[in-house]
Amino acid sequence: ASSLLGAPAPGDGSAAAGSPGGAPASSSPVQRALTAVPFVDVVQEIDLGVATRTARRGWRCDQFVRSKDGGFELQLVASADVVDADARRIDFTFEEGIIRLRGAPLVGDVTLPYPVPFKLLGDEAKGWLETLYLSEALRISLGNKGTTFVLVKRAAT
Repeated sequence: ASSLLGAPAPGDGSAAAGSPGGAPASSSPVQRALTAVPFVDVVQEIDLGVATRTARRGWRCDQFVRSKDGGFELQLVASADVVDADARRIDFTFEEGIIRLRGAPLVGDVTLPYPVPFKLLGDEAKGWLETLYLSEALRISLGNKGTTFVLVKRAAT
């Protein structure tokens, strides 16, 4: 598995680095709110060749928004398929989301489903990413909604 840490956007954090016209970092208002605050990390983990629980084939790609203190985590699970021979473009489908609260007062650890019915969204739960630049330490990708993603490889933990 490979982990990439999303680079913070310039300015107030409401736009992804390099987004055309200051486009929001996400079309999801929940994700925009969570990623715009300085106390969270956005992490992408890609597991090549491992099918997700719900996908018939493809890669698994997990997107995490985690509080730096470890008390909160939002996980979005997607399956992805390589579109072209040189693996520059992938198609993905969001399949599920999970919210985790750790050490919540009175109840301890809590896991909740993310309140988005991905299966009912059809094409709205699908997208693509095209890799514009790739090195051992950095990946820059363009998303189907115009967002530019700048991801820095994190040391294995």
